[in-house]
Amino acid sequence: MVSTRVDIFGRSYTIRGDAREDYMRTLASFVDKKMKEVQSTAPVLTVDKIAILAAVNLADELFRMKRDEERIDKLLEQTAEVFRIIEEKEKVI
Repeated sequence: MVSTRVDIFGRSYTIRGDAREDYMRTLASFVDKKMKEVQSTAPVLTVDKIAILAAVNLADELFRMKRDEERIDKLLEQTAEVFRIIEEKEKVI
């Protein structure tokens, strides 16, 4: 397990994980960016509220991506079924 020192929203944290150090730094940078985006739209919020709103925004992005992935999977299944039907029809001809 790797320990990595990162800065998020002006505070230093040590995070531990199985991922590479550069990946953990990339994640921390992403979180930092999201918190700064929230702060830019509501500069009077406390750090705690900024963190919560950033987390909610990230959860929203994740849920939307999962929903899109499910739609794509369904389309791929339907496309595969169409190809299967076409192949069946070609065998008959």
